[in-house]
Amino acid sequence: MLFLDTSIIEILKEGLLGAFSNIWKMVYIIIPLMIMLEIAKYYNWVYKIIKFIQPLLKKIGFEDNVVVPLLIGVIFGLLYGSGVMIDSVEEGEISKKDITLVLVFLVICHSIFEDTFLFSSLGVNFFVLFFARIAGAVLITYFFSRVFIKKNKLKDLENIKIFNHEDSI
Repeated sequence: MLFLDTSIIEILKEGLLGAFSNIWKMVYIIIPLMIMLEIAKYYNWVYKIIKFIQPLLKKIGFEDNVVVPLLIGVIFGLLYGSGVMIDSVEEGEISKKDITLVLVFLVICHSIFEDTFLFSSLGVNFFVLFFARIAGAVLITYFFSRVFIKKNKLKDLENIKIFNHEDSI
């Protein structure tokens, strides 16, 4: 019985130490990253990046009005990106085709810095993961925009109901 008690205590001890070690790594990465992202928002660096990448996004299949929600989602994550996207949809600024393309892109490539730093702390090569996520998102979104949307494989895309506030009340 003493052997069983000792091994359970050791297992719990190892588990807790490992958990706290991982939490510390996450805090060590996320807090400085969040500070940097807030500074970037304050100095409008995001909009400077938008001007730089807009021509590339146009070639993938995105319209100009999608760049802000897409970039916010890529940099800051799904929560911020979806908030900006919902505002844009409610104002009628974004077509359903573009909403679909943004969602396809963000499924692969959201919160690019935070997630990549977290995985690199576990031993994954930062640059390989960073560029693989971006390249994968670009290629799959380009393929999706050309094959499914341009060739009318999604004929009823404009008839899809996104959301309605009256339905949720």
